[in-house]
Amino acid sequence: MTQEHEIPADSLELKVVHLPQLQGSAAAPPARTLVEILQDTARTFPEASASMTGTSR
Repeated sequence: MTQEHEIPADSLELKVVHLPQLQGSAAAPPARTLVEILQDTARTFPEASASMTGTSR
Protein backbone atom coordinates (compact mmCIF):
# COMPACT_ATOMS: atom_id res chain seq x y z
CA MET A 1 0.00 0.00 0.00
CA THR A 2 1.37 3.43 -0.94
CA GLN A 3 0.73 6.64 0.86
CA GLU A 4 0.29 9.93 -0.93
CA HIS A 5 1.48 13.15 0.65
CA GLU A 6 0.37 16.52 -0.47
CA ILE A 7 3.04 19.20 -0.59
CA PRO A 8 1.77 22.75 -0.25
CA ALA A 9 2.34 24.71 -3.46
CA ASP A 10 3.89 27.65 -1.61
CA SER A 11 6.65 25.45 -0.22
CA LEU A 12 7.88 24.32 -3.63
CA GLU A 13 10.91 26.09 -5.04
CA LEU A 14 11.88 25.67 -8.64
CA LYS A 15 15.45 26.48 -9.48
CA VAL A 16 16.34 26.73 -13.13
CA VAL A 17 19.94 26.88 -14.19
CA HIS A 18 20.72 28.21 -17.64
CA LEU A 19 24.13 27.32 -18.97
CA PRO A 20 25.92 29.86 -21.20
CA GLN A 21 24.93 29.52 -24.84
CA LEU A 22 28.44 30.36 -26.04
CA GLN A 23 31.50 28.72 -24.55
CA GLY A 24 33.47 31.97 -24.15
CA SER A 25 30.61 34.10 -22.84
CA ALA A 26 31.97 34.06 -19.29
CA ALA A 27 35.16 35.70 -20.58
CA ALA A 28 33.36 38.50 -22.42
CA PRO A 29 34.52 42.04 -21.66
CA PRO A 30 32.30 44.25 -19.51
CA ALA A 31 29.43 46.05 -21.22
CA ARG A 32 30.26 49.49 -22.66
CA THR A 33 28.32 52.20 -24.41
CA LEU A 34 29.02 53.18 -28.01
CA VAL A 35 30.53 56.45 -26.78
CA GLU A 36 32.94 54.53 -24.52
CA ILE A 37 33.95 52.28 -27.42
CA LEU A 38 34.59 55.28 -29.70
CA GLN A 39 36.64 57.05 -27.01
CA ASP A 40 38.72 53.93 -26.40
CA THR A 41 39.29 53.48 -30.15
CA ALA A 42 40.38 57.13 -30.51
CA ARG A 43 42.86 56.69 -27.62
CA THR A 44 44.21 53.44 -29.08
CA PHE A 45 44.58 54.79 -32.64
CA PRO A 46 45.17 58.57 -32.32
CA GLU A 47 46.74 58.85 -35.79
CA ALA A 48 43.82 57.19 -37.60
CA SER A 49 41.47 59.20 -39.77
CA ALA A 50 38.07 59.88 -38.25
CA SER A 51 36.20 59.49 -41.53
CA MET A 52 36.33 57.28 -44.59
CA THR A 53 36.44 59.32 -47.79
CA GLY A 54 37.27 56.48 -50.16
CA THR A 55 40.68 57.89 -50.92
CA SER A 56 43.94 57.33 -49.13
CA ARG A 57 46.82 59.74 -48.59
